Amino acid sequence: MVFLLRDYARTIYFTIITIGACILITLPVQAQLLPAREEEAKYDEGKLEIICQSIKFYLSANARENASNAIGCSSLEAIEQTIPEDYRATNRFFNLFKKKRYRSYGRGKLDRRLEKLIKDINTELQKTRQDTAWTNKLAKLIERLIKVKDLVVQGKSVNSINETSDTSQQANVPTSTTQQKPKEKTPKQTDDSPMSIFLSIVSLLAVIALGVMAYRFFQKLNEIQEQIADLDEAFKEKYSRLDNRIDTMTPVRDFRSVFPQIQQLNDDIHALGQEIQLLRTRNQFKISPEELYAKRTEHLETHSYSPEIRIYYAKFHPEQNGFMHQEFHTEPSKEYIYKIEISTQNPLEAYYQVVSRNEYHHLALNYEGSMLAPVAEYLNRPVNAYRIITKKPGKLKREENTWVITDKAQLAFE
Repeated sequence: MVFLLRDYARTIYFTIITIGACILITLPVQAQLLPAREEEAKYDEGKLEIICQSIKFYLSANARENASNAIGCSSLEAIEQTIPEDYRATNRFFNLFKKKRYRSYGRGKLDRRLEKLIKDINTELQKTRQDTAWTNKLAKLIERLIKVKDLVVQGKSVNSINETSDTSQQANVPTSTTQQKPKEKTPKQTDDSPMSIFLSIVSLLAVIALGVMAYRFFQKLNEIQEQIADLDEAFKEKYSRLDNRIDTMTPVRDFRSVFPQIQQLNDDIHALGQEIQLLRTRNQFKISPEELYAKRTEHLETHSYSPEIRIYYAKFHPEQNGFMHQEFHTEPSKEYIYKIEISTQNPLEAYYQVVSRNEYHHLALNYEGSMLAPVAEYLNRPVNAYRIITKKPGKLKREENTWVITDKAQLAFE
């Protein structure tokens, strides 16, 4: 247990150190990212200018110069209000990009977010027309939108983009390629710097360290589970031994001595209950005292009561060559025709015989080959017999839950 606690303390210590190192590593990177509000403000500024120019282009390219000049670009709401209601295609185009923010790119991805917005606008406008003139105008629009994106990413104002675009259109010379050089010179401040490579290596090492610690943690967890299983098995073994000791301390002899009396009292209570039921209906059926006594005793096998003898009724099991103790009954039946007498002084030996009441003999006489022949010796042949008489009781010996025949009974038939 001491070694286990020491390993846990060591694991927790290294975990804290690694987490602290990761926090210190990420602080310079976080410092280089724009605050969330500032980045969103720049995105909104670039998005407003990009959508404004796209709407104006969409209207002017479709011969709607007056509507294009009337578009207000102070806010998205102003753009929406200045688009005529009957221009459904323009309104649909505006609504497609009104709420686009592309937050799934994460923090510090302003350039990629605006680039994705321009790409989606280009895709949507390409669906409008397919002629060469439209394609050329659209290409010039995309160039202007890329310039707007670059100015926003660099933190410059986008107001000068209109003057630049007007100058390029009036000149009508291929100067757009020279004006796109700022896009090629857009600095990637930390992507290829030595500091970025160093931080990447340190982050990778931190991840590997966390993986090693996680592996050791699960390894220790498996060892603990095995120890718990061993402890549980030891506990069950001790509990089993304790249970056996308690069983040996139980006064079984005292219980066996009073059990026949309890059984006799239960039989008397049952007989008295039947007597009460018969007395309630006596006037109706006019039962005589003799008939009443016969009704009281008809369910019992005639024998003299002895507190030291326990009497049960059982059926023979050929596959066990004996009688099953857990199947003993307290009353006979057509199958349970063998009367077992067990002495409390010698509970491992018993005597057996066939019940004397012949109303229980019919089934045994019909199947005497399986119910009588393996159990007893015949003094005469059971030809047209209606009654079985036990001339000599047989002996039984208990082996665990089975009473095995040691001396067969002798039977006669009438």
